[in-house]
Amino acid sequence: MNDEPVSAQNEDAVEAAIDEVRRISELPFELPETFSFGPEFDAEIPRPIPDKCRKGSHIRGRYTVAYATVVVGAACVAAQGTSLVRDWAHFLLPLEYLDYVGFGLMAVSAVIFLVARFGDRTLGYIKDGHPIAARILAIETVERVVAEGVREHRFLATVDYLDPRNESLEMAQIVTDEFSATRSAEHYSSAVGPGDYVTLVSMSPFVDDSTKVYGFLGLDPERELILYRGEPRKATPAWKVMLITSFVVGLIAMLFKSIDVIGRYFPIGGVNGPWIIGVSVGAGIGVVLLLVALVISAKRKKVVFHNTLRDFGLFSKVVLCFAPPLLGAFLGYFLPCYLNAILDSSESRFQEIRVLNFWQETTNFVLRRYEMEYEEFPNGRQEKRSMHPERMNVFSETYAGVIEIGEGRYGMHWIRDVHPVSLIVMKGGEPDDDAALSAEMDSGEVVRLKLAVTLPDGSTMPISDRLREDVIAQLESDVPAAD
Repeated sequence: MNDEPVSAQNEDAVEAAIDEVRRISELPFELPETFSFGPEFDAEIPRPIPDKCRKGSHIRGRYTVAYATVVVGAACVAAQGTSLVRDWAHFLLPLEYLDYVGFGLMAVSAVIFLVARFGDRTLGYIKDGHPIAARILAIETVERVVAEGVREHRFLATVDYLDPRNESLEMAQIVTDEFSATRSAEHYSSAVGPGDYVTLVSMSPFVDDSTKVYGFLGLDPERELILYRGEPRKATPAWKVMLITSFVVGLIAMLFKSIDVIGRYFPIGGVNGPWIIGVSVGAGIGVVLLLVALVISAKRKKVVFHNTLRDFGLFSKVVLCFAPPLLGAFLGYFLPCYLNAILDSSESRFQEIRVLNFWQETTNFVLRRYEMEYEEFPNGRQEKRSMHPERMNVFSETYAGVIEIGEGRYGMHWIRDVHPVSLIVMKGGEPDDDAALSAEMDSGEVVRLKLAVTLPDGSTMPISDRLREDVIAQLESDVPAAD
């Protein structure tokens, strides 16, 4: 390790531990009659790997990572073809390659699985390791700060052993691999203590930096020395890993969908009371839930809140405390806006507009924002609003159209849809219109055209004379001059 482990023991406890080490080390080093290195070490090097050693917490833990990775990868591939991801790919550019990310994750999962099955380094301690009998003199939990609020936990075992080179009694300190990256190791304990005899295993015939306490490697499920809540440590079952991972993926998808819904049903006017009440109530519920969680966590000393508040810095504490109220406020805003739109049965109001400009801004090649600037007819008021690119594209021909506005179930006005002004071929039975345009087709046929808005039900809606004149001027300016 780059940093020395930091012991949590106070000075009195350290002195007591030193006295205990001294007392045990003065006792004769005598192996119990029942002591054995284990049948996996009976064969000559290189030894075969017993099947049971592929079922220990170490290998099962690798499989757990592989299972979680393949679920996330499969979800990425499956989501690529959904309308939600296609819409979001306009704004979050890497989503365009989500299927490639998914295939990459599944490939990584396969590599993790194959390495765990055939090439895991820890299994090398069985295949090529040298077992050495040792006695525990002291064992303690040590921790190292990895990042703010995140501590790495290991066991530090002080042992004495008979050196295979000269049969002299030597002393060494053996540090286990990390067994907990959470902020608390209080649920972990060791199955052995001072005076117990254990098997050391080293990649050389004597004790060196590669030496480990065999029972702490998590290879033999029958001799697992790391306990979790008093029971031998076990990897999370595959079905539970896949269920939890699927649940998290589902939550992320719901978050994206919620943001997408807000973008579509965002209020553009009317009353503000419903969403203000929703935000206030949602934030209040978030505060209450946070306080309840803090009280329960403080009493039971659960990892998530109690130790987070103990270990994290000021910024992280502020983020943690504001997260539930902010999430509640978000949901409190989302629900009224969503219900206001889907329950809206009011008659649509149409606002004529002339598009002035389209705006597109990309940040760090990752995020992209779209805006449309337009002028309302006949009042001349100019607006600049965030708009989905597919809605913006419908105006690319005539740069004019109408915004269909709903009054809202709770009085919050929202944009139902947008409809462009387009050139429509007049049918033979339609009455003549002085405002109609004439155009000659490639076949030489002359057809009559009118400027109108086509609605989703197939009907057409006429536009005002002022907007018609503006569109005609725009179309004439786009016609190239004759040679």
